[in-house]
Amino acid sequence: MGDASNPSIDDEHEVVLEAAYEAGYFEHPRRTAGEEIAASLDLSPAAFQIRLQEAIAACVERYLAERDEADD
Repeated sequence: MGDASNPSIDDEHEVVLEAAYEAGYFEHPRRTAGEEIAASLDLSPAAFQIRLQEAIAACVERYLAERDEADD
């Protein structure tokens, strides 16, 4: 995933994150269930959820790091 000073996502995580976003997974209500997105990516639902959580965590880490740098 990247080190703590420069969190980033690899290609596998980027594919999952983009697919979830494009499918409306983050909308309320969700346009598409995680199971459907997982199937479209040929992943198990568990693998999809793990990769998505890891990608989101990396994005949040990066956001917080950049915010903290801007505050300095």
